[in-house]
Amino acid sequence: MNKTADALPRQLGPYRLLEQLGAGGMGTVYRAEDSLLDREVAVKVLHPHLLSNSELRARFAREARLHASINHPNIVTLYSLHEENGELALIMEMVRGRNLKEYLSAPRPLTMDHLLRIAIAILKGLAAAHDKGLVHRDLKPANILIADDGQVKIMDFGLAKQHGNHEDDLTQSGAVVGSYRYMAPEQIMHEEVDARTDLYAFGIVLFRMMTGILPFDSSGGEFEIMEKQIREQPPSPLELNPAIPHALNHLLLRLLAKKPEDRPQNCAEVIARLEQILQSEDDTHITMISASSRHKDQASATTIASGLLTAAGTKASRRWRHLPASWQRWLIAAVVVTLLISWWLTGSQQPPEVAAPTVKQAHQAIAQTKTVSRPEPATVQASADEQPRQQTINKSREKTPVAKKEASVAAVTHKVKQRPRPALVALTAHHAYRLRRSDFSRSPAGQDEFSGGSHVYFEELRDYALKKRLHTFKTGHSRLTFKYPHQVEKIVIGKASVGDADFSDAWIRLFVRREHGRWQQLLERKDEDIDHPATVTLTPEMNPVKEVKLTFKSAEPLELADIRILGRN
Repeated sequence: MNKTADALPRQLGPYRLLEQLGAGGMGTVYRAEDSLLDREVAVKVLHPHLLSNSELRARFAREARLHASINHPNIVTLYSLHEENGELALIMEMVRGRNLKEYLSAPRPLTMDHLLRIAIAILKGLAAAHDKGLVHRDLKPANILIADDGQVKIMDFGLAKQHGNHEDDLTQSGAVVGSYRYMAPEQIMHEEVDARTDLYAFGIVLFRMMTGILPFDSSGGEFEIMEKQIREQPPSPLELNPAIPHALNHLLLRLLAKKPEDRPQNCAEVIARLEQILQSEDDTHITMISASSRHKDQASATTIASGLLTAAGTKASRRWRHLPASWQRWLIAAVVVTLLISWWLTGSQQPPEVAAPTVKQAHQAIAQTKTVSRPEPATVQASADEQPRQQTINKSREKTPVAKKEASVAAVTHKVKQRPRPALVALTAHHAYRLRRSDFSRSPAGQDEFSGGSHVYFEELRDYALKKRLHTFKTGHSRLTFKYPHQVEKIVIGKASVGDADFSDAWIRLFVRREHGRWQQLLERKDEDIDHPATVTLTPEMNPVKEVKLTFKSAEPLELADIRILGRN
């Protein structure tokens, strides 16, 4: 916040300009005081050098007309258009807070629930504008306010256009209007825009919220970015941030489709999907990291100490922040010294030197005991003069307590090995689980792909006559969650196939996750579907398994069938 205007504070009619809040291409925004109604307002004054341009002056007045026609809690309220001594100004409600760009820039954990609720609020504001037939055309984080009380508000309708009305349309002059990092392809190409154009921009905003980066960016300048917007496919959000739910990943890619008809058709459809995701997903934390900090490999001692205090609770975190800097340094030093003393004491309490040979002798004794207790035929037929030597070894071993103990352990182990192991069974037939699919479909109990049944994804792709030429792909997942974790030895994928159709540029991936653990990828099949059973063996480190997930990308309807999760009851 600063006072950069030459004559601040100054008077503009009943409005006393107190502080400059920001400036854009069209005008400067000030915090002001309304002396008539005794309230704070925001005043957007058109830049003086633009007043002589009749087209821009008309555009500023048009913003006022369009903006004033919308009354919604998720859109900044416009009070009036003020004109005085050749100056034009928009008088709006004063919202104290930060724009979304600033809100996301601080590196801190944000819950998925919180981010999705911000996204839904943005969509509700957009829907109100669309209901009036208005297309914002400049939706971006800098034009979305997060108030101190948590309210989300869209502002700056300077580029808004009434759908179907070409009067006063700036694109007639050949200018590209909007922020090119958030522009839909049809907006760049000067084609007809509608609500789906704003949904594309919203998709980029949501992509930024979930991954911390933009899907289309370049150091080569705005024309290179526009070229990417028109021709390149976005990266997978899920690969940039594995915490993103698969349903949200699928929705983001739909929002960023190049053709408007391939996107969701209205805000209500996207809101419904986001609310479904809110109900089905856990309270996952996402940490937004600035680009400058992505390449730092080590955290400072201050960051570590602060992180430990944050983990201890919000109250402790607040106390830490209010401590003087000198106290913080002393506390950090105390923590470091304590850790060093603990490490030194732990290292000094090592067993005596004789302990290491004893362990080694014990392992040798186990190996020798197994050899003696289970002799090979050649050992049984040993010569007579070798037998006294063998007896001497056995007697010397009987005098060793460690050898006696290890021999008994080996005997018990041998008996256990002789017991027959239970046969592998399909765990889904014996244990409760929940199945979630990216298309939100349901199957009767015992008839899903994890219990002998099958399911077909992307049936709508059969209706795309030009899909091969346009390379229309869909991504999805089938995710199984056990009520309790189980020991899984094998996973057999019986079928994940598009039949005889081409599977090039598509993939299938299998993941497992322990409770409170990370997803581990066990299988990836690229450019080839699964027509014959594929078996994956799990190691002890991957167990016990809480969740199993199969993800896939396909340009044809894909059938999943008979995914067996095998273990021993």
